[in-house]
Amino acid sequence: HRTNGYVKTDIKHHGVRLACERGSRWNRHAFNRWRDIGKTIVEVPTGSGSYYLKVDGIARTEVSASARPSVQHGIPSSYVICRKDPDQDEVRMSDFHYDSSTGQFGTLLVAADSNSCSMPISIEMPSVQFSNPVHAFGSQIPLVTLMDIDGSSNVLESKLLDQIQAPSTCANFKMIWPNFVQDSASGLYYVEDRRLELYDTTNSTTITKSRMLGNRCPRVPRTFLNEDTCIPRADCGAAVFAGAFRLTAENMRKFYELDNKYVYRLTNL
Repeated sequence: HRTNGYVKTDIKHHGVRLACERGSRWNRHAFNRWRDIGKTIVEVPTGSGSYYLKVDGIARTEVSASARPSVQHGIPSSYVICRKDPDQDEVRMSDFHYDSSTGQFGTLLVAADSNSCSMPISIEMPSVQFSNPVHAFGSQIPLVTLMDIDGSSNVLESKLLDQIQAPSTCANFKMIWPNFVQDSASGLYYVEDRRLELYDTTNSTTITKSRMLGNRCPRVPRTFLNEDTCIPRADCGAAVFAGAFRLTAENMRKFYELDNKYVYRLTNL
């Protein structure tokens, strides 16, 4: 079975497509339901009348004072991102900000703290927006050309990187998630959606693509020589899934029903 899953590092025959590589994926919605569940959003004033919505100290978007979720929904200025509403099967964190075909805005579920996630508040999924990227990040956001993703009506707003526009270069991208870009055509801002990269093995030969040193993920084993200085990097950790999972048709269908992901079964390989 295959799905375009989220991973953080190279495994053996596949890995993460770097943010500055052609074909990397970018979203308009500011929060990611795979990476951000359980994390805390903090509203931080920008000093110019608006507010940053920050996670782990990184600005994800900027909103006006009146558009702050704390003002609109009467919650504290920091709040936790929750999983789907347990009482409403259809209410879950969305993978889009706005669906132009239906006029529907995406959903973000939050609560004052993790204990309150049993009764989350449904708010509008914010889009990525910055009035002054240099103030938000200390440097300009890379200017790029983005292209549409073809072939699926379930993909809303997401785009693929086509080219990096001068004077921006690959050096302007971070190795760790999240990166942000500005689309040269629309002027809109996007956040990185780090995805699995599959490699062509049609000729049945083994293909290995490694990202070695040079600000990339190292493959040095931990020994007594480096155990005091060897520090795990969150962006280099292999994907780990806990718990048992029965490979039944019903369970496989949940990949689509819960997260709009297609899963393909291959036979006679």
